[in-house]
Amino acid sequence: MAYENNTRLLAQWAEAGTWNGPEAAQHMARFFTLTKDSDEPERVRILQRVFNDAIAHFDCIPLWAENSVPGWREEMELQNKPQIAFFPAVDGGAKGCVLVAPGGGYNCKASGSEGYPVVWRLINAGFHCALLDYRVKPYSQYRSVQDAQRAIRVLRANAEKLNVLPDKIGMIGASAGGSLTCLTCVHWDKGDPQADDPIARVSCRPDAGLVMYGCFTAVSWPGSDAFMRMREEEADFVMPRGGLVSVYMDEQRADKYYFSPEKWVTPETPPFFLWQTTDMDDPRNMMCFAKELADAGVRFEAHIFPFGPHGMALADGTGLGKPDPHVARWSDLAIEWLKLYGFQGNA
Repeated sequence: MAYENNTRLLAQWAEAGTWNGPEAAQHMARFFTLTKDSDEPERVRILQRVFNDAIAHFDCIPLWAENSVPGWREEMELQNKPQIAFFPAVDGGAKGCVLVAPGGGYNCKASGSEGYPVVWRLINAGFHCALLDYRVKPYSQYRSVQDAQRAIRVLRANAEKLNVLPDKIGMIGASAGGSLTCLTCVHWDKGDPQADDPIARVSCRPDAGLVMYGCFTAVSWPGSDAFMRMREEEADFVMPRGGLVSVYMDEQRADKYYFSPEKWVTPETPPFFLWQTTDMDDPRNMMCFAKELADAGVRFEAHIFPFGPHGMALADGTGLGKPDPHVARWSDLAIEWLKLYGFQGNA
């Protein structure tokens, strides 16, 4: 099967514990000499280089043809053209696929904790995975959502080739990646059957959403404006809007409304698995989203753990904070949840 080399290489990284790739050490040595406040731009650039070096080791699938990436700007440094690295399940076969979106505040992508270790956990549990390389700042969040939507379409359009069950394509993300997962699951369409591009003809609706400390709202309570660089100065960019949002709200409010996923939940929103801790993340973010899922009759499973910092990832020490066996149970529960929805195929 194609892309098996990706899984074999990831197995080598897992054994060596080099989740950021072999080049990371030289970058991170510099990273840890910098202070968070005064040197933050350089710290972000280092993390972007770490991500780029790591994903370059894998065979990737571009999301658009070379010269057709919408809104692409060559002057945006350290940005790859949107792509996914595909990883077949270790036991092969026709499986569901989970698109993995690492967090990083829409500044960078923390694939060494919220990316490759999550992929490794899931492919060993019997699911295919794809790691999403999406655009980050100075691109706007609209471009990030656009990239995630396109990734779902690419996986669905290539389902037979990749041995993916086309109705079992989900998405998981942490922090900003969790925000992106929520947004992708509420802002979707069925595709345009008249489109010249065959990928644009298929739906970009994920069949499941799994969110690791990433349910953020900008309007439902006086709180999180997290990650809010929503606009970009592009002549060709038109913000997706609908109904009263564009008529009665100023631009900033309309932007915040679009990026508050609880406001866009409908009965057709896919099922969700949600978890977070409360030491650094206000649980009202997740509770606002869960409440709207319940109101719409959308099935979900939710876990709020009382202790632990933001960014724990698998809670096994690859993320922030010390390993926490209690919080670490979330991945076993999520795997069971995916099996309930048929993502393991006929295994």
